[in-house]
Amino acid sequence: MQVFPSVGHMEIILPDYSGGSIFNISQTIKTSLGLKHRHRESSVMSFAGKPISLVVLDGLGLDLALASGVSRDTEGITSVFPSITATALTTLMSGELPGEHSVLGDSTFVRRLGSIINNGSYRSIYCDEKDSLSRYLPINEVYNSPNIIAEATSNGMKCAVISPYQWENAAFARLSSSPAGEHFYYSDFEGAISLYNNIMKRNYDYIYFYIPYIDISSHKLGPGSTETLQVARQIINSVTRVSMDHTDKYTTIITADHGHIRIDKWVNLELDNMNLGKDSIPLFGSPRSLFMNYSDEQAETLRATLSESSIFKATDQNLRKLLGSSKCMKKTMFTHLAGAISHSSYYYPISIANGSSKIIGDHGGLTREEMIVPCITIE
Repeated sequence: MQVFPSVGHMEIILPDYSGGSIFNISQTIKTSLGLKHRHRESSVMSFAGKPISLVVLDGLGLDLALASGVSRDTEGITSVFPSITATALTTLMSGELPGEHSVLGDSTFVRRLGSIINNGSYRSIYCDEKDSLSRYLPINEVYNSPNIIAEATSNGMKCAVISPYQWENAAFARLSSSPAGEHFYYSDFEGAISLYNNIMKRNYDYIYFYIPYIDISSHKLGPGSTETLQVARQIINSVTRVSMDHTDKYTTIITADHGHIRIDKWVNLELDNMNLGKDSIPLFGSPRSLFMNYSDEQAETLRATLSESSIFKATDQNLRKLLGSSKCMKKTMFTHLAGAISHSSYYYPISIANGSSKIIGDHGGLTREEMIVPCITIE
């Protein structure tokens, strides 16, 4: 884990792709399923021999996990950059680094489409119709990333995916979930735990279980609220109890895609206010992780507005440091990228955020709260 001092006594946390990040969990899973991969030496743990059940608790930072009562010996690992659900789940499901699969946050400029697309809704940022781009090009062809469950299934392995009902038939689920395997959908937490318990009784080679409720509470009520703590405690205790009941059959890994930080200020990045001109591709990414197509001079103009973020030029070294690879430049295009290191979030009309939402907690930046997540093993 790379830690750097920052302004306001906050730390800059960079992803630890060498063996201490959620990316490395995907390598462990590939090993357990007998799949070949280029990063065999960077698995986050040794494979114990039993099938793996991976439980992803969206929005559970390490601090919140510890406050919820998990063991103080729980290992902390890093998220990826951007520390955004779309990027993190694609990493876990593909076994690729963000700089390889190129899903760079909530929105990404895609060369093949010539537009910035909203990843979760798979639509152009100028269109409101969910999954509207599916009629032109499937999302898996846009990003062309592998899928661990699809590959394992083609090799005769039996895999189960447990996810919210909203994911059924959603285009982005082909990246964040899988087009293959046996899928089970739930509409509430009690239904989710019941499904998980029943599926753990069966013989699967891999189980993937995604739970969004901690993230929802952190966004709306704040990551430090009593309500969010109660939600996290209930979910962790329930998942742990069921997992403990099935240690004879499965090794369970409980982790998260990112944590949350409380947001105190929204900053408007409207180009007209900064005299950057209108010939540049609009900003894309997420409110706390920005990707820009600007000259060095324009980036310097923006630096004062982004004083509470770290700005990196898109050199090969910086891309490897933040995204793990520079291969994404074949699919997208940007000259600079920035990660928030304070309690501010940014908005640019349409492509980043509307700036008017009542979000209390958010993520995507490079602070400890967002970047450090738990890795709990039950076996």
